[in-house]
Amino acid sequence: MKSFKSAFKRAEAQLPISLVPLSQEHFNLVNSAMNGHSKTKRWHTLLQTDELVSLVLSDVLFCASTALQSTSIHNRIVAPDAIRSAGVLDRELSNEEKAELRVALRRASKHGNWEEIITHRLSLFLLLMRTLISIHTALLQKPSLTSPRQPIVLNAEVQSE
Repeated sequence: MKSFKSAFKRAEAQLPISLVPLSQEHFNLVNSAMNGHSKTKRWHTLLQTDELVSLVLSDVLFCASTALQSTSIHNRIVAPDAIRSAGVLDRELSNEEKAELRVALRRASKHGNWEEIITHRLSLFLLLMRTLISIHTALLQKPSLTSPRQPIVLNAEVQSE
């Protein structure tokens, strides 16, 4: 749980909302797909029970990831099968975070507008893990000011002669 929380806190400062620049056309397609899933899976009814919030959130994130794969930001979104399970989300999210997401999920389900949940800071973190991993990797690969520079070998065969 601590690794999720600490990773989120580090990434939150580096992750602007602008990482989700969907065109209106793409947003309408995603929204339509989400509304279809919501109706079929009865998310609004399931959200009446507090214990099912993590289950619905996992399902919503899976469906959002699936729908976002056909948009211009597909390379920033994790694959649907990489979405955390309900059990993992239940353990990783605090009660306050679950309550915050429950309100956003209920509003999205009731009004048929999924923008708030897709751009919610916690949802973004879970959907954009691929981007966050890339940011983290890039940060780790920055050369240290105190480490000695390694020589660059362009062609090892030529340089060994």
